[in-house]
Amino acid sequence: LTGDFKAILEPGPVLLVLTHEDQVTDKSKIQQVSDKLEELLETRHHPVIDRLVKPKASKPEASPLIFFPINNNSGENGLKHESVRNLFEALQCVVRNSTTVKMRIKPPLRYFQDSVVSLSKPKSALSADFTLALQSAPTLETALQEVRGARDVVNYCKLEDLRKLFSACVGRKVYSTDDPQFRQCVEFLHVQGIVTHFNTPTLDNLVILSPKWMIDTITTIIRSPELHPLSDQFDKKLKNKLKLPYNKLYKQGTLHTSLAAEML
Repeated sequence: LTGDFKAILEPGPVLLVLTHEDQVTDKSKIQQVSDKLEELLETRHHPVIDRLVKPKASKPEASPLIFFPINNNSGENGLKHESVRNLFEALQCVVRNSTTVKMRIKPPLRYFQDSVVSLSKPKSALSADFTLALQSAPTLETALQEVRGARDVVNYCKLEDLRKLFSACVGRKVYSTDDPQFRQCVEFLHVQGIVTHFNTPTLDNLVILSPKWMIDTITTIIRSPELHPLSDQFDKKLKNKLKLPYNKLYKQGTLHTSLAAEML
């Protein structure tokens, strides 16, 4: 499997997206923010600077922005709005030039990838082809059932759980989560955005199977209560019940475990 991954494990393109462009009355401020952000990235020699995909300049003489400003009032016909259309076209271009899209995936990795993806979906949403394939792979089906347990949707699991799935997919005993091929496959899924795996000692055994769930969870806490209220009643309840931790979070950026438990 090693040869399949070398090209695509290289860092890919990055698109920065800033929302609520419609709330900025002075559009020159957008360019100022872009210039400042670019200056900061260049000053810090941040590796992402060379991988940024920038939108087309609105005018020939204008400097290109470093991010895609998105109008949140574009409604159902979002693609008709210039800001959304520019982002969509940039994404299409990235996909067309993607090594990943053009690559052929060997069956064992494909089974592993499909198995991991299946866990983040309700059983009722699994494709007929995948369900049929499981019938001829009892070892894999058993491994999936063990990981899923009583959960209909698995948003996160242990790295050890994925090891069991991988072992069933490749048809050999994988005794450790340090197995080189297994690690490479997990890194592949992480790079593709299929899972999120923090390759650090404290979080190594945690794998997020639904990146959307992780983002929703994080933005439940890291948000502007004025711009993104969970609900008027919920925020009011938090302020009354945990006034000090609530104020510390949104005024000082300090999160207390008691508040996190209430919010999640």
